[in-house]
Amino acid sequence: EISLSGGRFQACLREIRKRAHDVTDEKKGLRISKEDWQNIHVHIASYNNFPTAAGLASSAAGFACL
Repeated sequence: EISLSGGRFQACLREIRKRAHDVTDEKKGLRISKEDWQNIHVHIASYNNFPTAAGLASSAAGFACL
């Protein structure tokens, strides 16, 4: 596991929050307002089979997935 305190991660998470909007799932009785997204904590798991530091852009692939 790695810390998400780095600038690159935080910039990505800020953009995700900025694009968040109200979500309603009547079937499950779920409603999340845009304001609620600021208080929601998530666990992000990313797995790949690219060798790290081999020049194959494994970091870029991970951010694209996120």
